[in-house]
This record gives sequence, C-alpha cells and structure tokens, in this order.
Amino acid sequence: MSLVQSTPRLPADAVVLHVAGDTDDGQERRRVASRAKDDVAAVRLLSHVALGLGETDRAMEYLRQAYDVRSTDLIWIGVRPVFDGIRSEPAFLELCFQVLST
Repeated sequence: MSLVQSTPRLPADAVVLHVAGDTDDGQERRRVASRAKDDVAAVRLLSHVALGLGETDRAMEYLRQAYDVRSTDLIWIGVRPVFDGIRSEPAFLELCFQVLST
C-alpha cells in the first residue's frame, strides 16, 4: 500500500490501516508512526489516533514525546475535546500541569 507522505495524512493513514485490518501484524501502521514521530505536529496528531483506537497508554506516550520536543500546540490539550476521555487520568493531569508550568 502506498501512503501519502504529507504530515497531516500520517495519523489518518494509521487509522485507515488499523480499520482495514493491517494484514502485516501492524508493521505498516508502526512504519507510518515511526515516520511521523520526528515531526512535532504529527506526534500530537498520533495521540488523537491512539485515543480513537482506544490505546490510551500509547496516546500518552505520544503526548509525552510532543512535550519532550516542546510542541507549542500542547498548550491546547486542556481544552481540546479529543482529550475528554482521558482528562481525569493522573498522567494526563500531570502532563497538563507540566505544559502550563513551562
């Protein structure tokens, strides 16, 4: 499967691959995520993908990566609806505190 290379498409491609069954045991989805992890915006977007797939721990990993590379977009995680499902999680609250205190 040939995937579009643009950053905004990478998280969407990962979801499509997951829903389609990703017949190679997730290797293509991991490859997409690996390409995206070097891009500040894509890392945060991958957290959205992980949440959509019910992978809360993975979403937090992506959010921590975004924090580590100082993604300025994290300032909005406290109000973005996509994070409503994890808003009361201790790890998410800690990350919010870290973002707001830097």
